[in-house]
Amino acid sequence: MCFTINLEADRMGKSGVSRSFPFVSKVLGHNFIEVAAKAIMSQNVPEPVDLMAEKRDYVWIKVPQFSWTRLPGADPFLGYEMASTGEVASFGRDIHEAYWAALLSTTGFKVPPAKCGILIGGDVTRPEMRYCAEGLSDLGFKLYCSSREVEEYLKDLPYVTVKRIFFSTKDKRKLREVFDEYEIHCVINLAKSRGASATDEDYVARRNAVDFGLPPINNAQCAKLFVEALGKKIPQGGLRHYREGRIPSEVHSWREFVGKRA
Repeated sequence: MCFTINLEADRMGKSGVSRSFPFVSKVLGHNFIEVAAKAIMSQNVPEPVDLMAEKRDYVWIKVPQFSWTRLPGADPFLGYEMASTGEVASFGRDIHEAYWAALLSTTGFKVPPAKCGILIGGDVTRPEMRYCAEGLSDLGFKLYCSSREVEEYLKDLPYVTVKRIFFSTKDKRKLREVFDEYEIHCVINLAKSRGASATDEDYVARRNAVDFGLPPINNAQCAKLFVEALGKKIPQGGLRHYREGRIPSEVHSWREFVGKRA
């Protein structure tokens, strides 16, 4: 079960409060905005209630929506600053269902086809690198990398097969041909920092994933969650089940989750 709402960026600014406030109200089934308005107007405010003490059988999650396609040449690297232009918020029975629903609802996201190629790179000291490589291999995806360091690291992992490929860092047309040749449909890049130059391999991988309309995943925790969600969906036929314009059977209304109106 999942419930999805699209939370666009506030027109007056990108304050986290402007988007989180209504989200928390929906999640907990309590209209905090109404309570705040009454308090400001010196009207009667309901007695305090410990909403977190109530047990709930659902999980809620927000997935950011980025504008990398509107920023030609910008490095799709995530730092500490707020870079999203909105989020998609979803409910689910567990974190993987909620994350999967939210991810699929973001604009332009495409689920990698089963057994396709995935370009992986970045910081090999991150434990998520090994987790993702092993998980994707177990699910039947073909792993590719462009870095010798990544190749050596992944080849030392049991039951993980990776192929190092070479691509142009200056010619986008030739790079597109390489992506097509190896059927690369997703880029997971867990780099430590932004690209040092326009020919940095990690930068080229991230940037062209955006330009080619492929899902770029460069946050270590999100990459791990993504692999876990794929692992739950593939055995259930999840990669074939979702079709444009068709509502998945597990989708339910917000009220069915929360049980009341807020």
